[in-house]
Amino acid sequence: MKLTTYQRPLLGFPVFPDFDNLFDGLRLESPVPSWTPETRIHQDKDSYRLETDLPGVRKEDLKVNVESDTLHISTVRKIGTGENVSELSYERHFRIPQDVESEKVAAELQDGVLSITLPKKEESKPRNLEIAVK
Repeated sequence: MKLTTYQRPLLGFPVFPDFDNLFDGLRLESPVPSWTPETRIHQDKDSYRLETDLPGVRKEDLKVNVESDTLHISTVRKIGTGENVSELSYERHFRIPQDVESEKVAAELQDGVLSITLPKKEESKPRNLEIAVK
């Protein structure tokens, strides 16, 4: 058996040499730097659960609310001491499924982890119906 290799003729040739610098002048920077903590989403038969790692965030600096079909989470985290204090902002939005009871959403911040429970409506929970066989 003979193995033949193919080499593309444009390999290594810069087709668009200025492409890497195309968006350099368009950077949108916020006055407050941001960070993106890890978020985990779990689902069971009764609810959805979001867990977001927010180390160093106090309850007073955290805002969680539901507006229409969207869950909003925002906070500002202060880093440093004395005159060298800087702030990092975090804002995230999640679309809520239609089977969630928005009025019963609950949030808890413990040990730097924000846990949000979104309970499902009763009619959307799985049911076990026995069918009589005749």
